[in-house]
Amino acid sequence: MKNAMNENSAMIRFLTRLCDLILVNLLLLVFYGTVVCSGAVLASVYGVLMKLSWGEEVSPVKDMLKGIKSNFNQAVSATLLLFVDVTALSIVRQYLFATELLFSPLLWIVLAFFALCLTAILSWLFPLIGRFENSFRGHFKNACLLSLKCFKTTLTITCINLLPLLFTTAFPSYLGFWAGLFGLIGLAGGAYINAYYLRNAFEAVGREIEAEGMKGRFE
Repeated sequence: MKNAMNENSAMIRFLTRLCDLILVNLLLLVFYGTVVCSGAVLASVYGVLMKLSWGEEVSPVKDMLKGIKSNFNQAVSATLLLFVDVTALSIVRQYLFATELLFSPLLWIVLAFFALCLTAILSWLFPLIGRFENSFRGHFKNACLLSLKCFKTTLTITCINLLPLLFTTAFPSYLGFWAGLFGLIGLAGGAYINAYYLRNAFEAVGREIEAEGMKGRFE
């Protein structure tokens, strides 16, 4: 029992990490409601959770607030893309539950493919903004390149980011449960899991930066 309550025990480390994720998720929901700052908030969440996941020193609240400020300019355009993506995914989901056809099935397939591709790019874009200094144009170009170069990772992190949509679509009767779960920890938890898959790709980016003598930039 004493070993279990030791600050270095697996149980204490797990509970500490769980509390960190819940705190970050609550901050995400609070600041996400500002709408305009939603892109900067999401980038900051990735910045904090990548540090947390990779064992780097991090203060979740302080670093997240600092990240929102520093990422705001680069994230403005990304925020617009995020709203386009969310809107497209919402229409795709609504189509499945509509009592009558809203538009042709072919158009639905095109829209679903577009939303899937955009989600894949955004799955790289926000972590890049949260981790590296660059212009939006540079981040977007790198997100597109990495989504193709690291296709297996892209597939994994995109599926994880789409879990809220997949679960609420497959089990609509449990919508309240899923909303509570994702509201408590799900969104930050997904970003935290993604951080593991992003690590190898970003470490390769870091080696390129070091080789080129650049400071926090990746072009």
